[in-house]
Amino acid sequence: MCFSKTNSPVIDMGCAYGNVVLAALNAGAAQVIACDMEKEHLKILEQAVHYKDVDRLQTIQGSFPKHFDFKKNSIGAIHASHILEFLNGNQMTLGLKKFHHWLKPGGKLFILCYTIFIKELVNEAFIAEYSRRKNNKEPWPGYLENFDNYTSSQNSIEKTKNDPFPSALHVYEKSILVDALTQAGFSIELATYLDGKSNGAMQDTWFDGREYIGIIATKVASSHLQDSILK
Repeated sequence: MCFSKTNSPVIDMGCAYGNVVLAALNAGAAQVIACDMEKEHLKILEQAVHYKDVDRLQTIQGSFPKHFDFKKNSIGAIHASHILEFLNGNQMTLGLKKFHHWLKPGGKLFILCYTIFIKELVNEAFIAEYSRRKNNKEPWPGYLENFDNYTSSQNSIEKTKNDPFPSALHVYEKSILVDALTQAGFSIELATYLDGKSNGAMQDTWFDGREYIGIIATKVASSHLQDSILK
């Protein structure tokens, strides 16, 4: 577990029920900060933590990036799985800057998120609009304010209360995320597409084995501009 390799606090941003948090604690992480917008998720996590690990866990409820602030250069590693899909472009830009600000030099950011290569988006409407945005050099071409407008009727997931996709959804290409992370002050250790079928994605999203993006990014020296934006 990557979180066990640092003596600094580590963050699981969007921890849900805390599977990664529990694994990090079991692996010996010095302190884990579990963040989620759902209070009930955090309560379930707290109940699952072994009594001997309670002092090494901190839980914080809030919505990223708005409600979270940590000291500069104070965090050893950040895990962010399936939260980037819920951020618009401005929130993404601020969120990456915050990640960079919080991490110690050499600290690592671990990202997992959905891509543009999901079955619901294999249609002319989405492909045409995404291509138009890329050609216009829009920084976040995969942000869909109304996801349903771009899904194929024959492939679209039926909207239910259990549907994990919100009305607005942000999906990514590897090159878009790599460029944004580099601009935010990260070096890229690993950036790869991952097969959703082999990695727990919903079956209705399976397309060609590029349903997920996995990235490991390392903080390099921060710039004056990045620091001043967060003051």
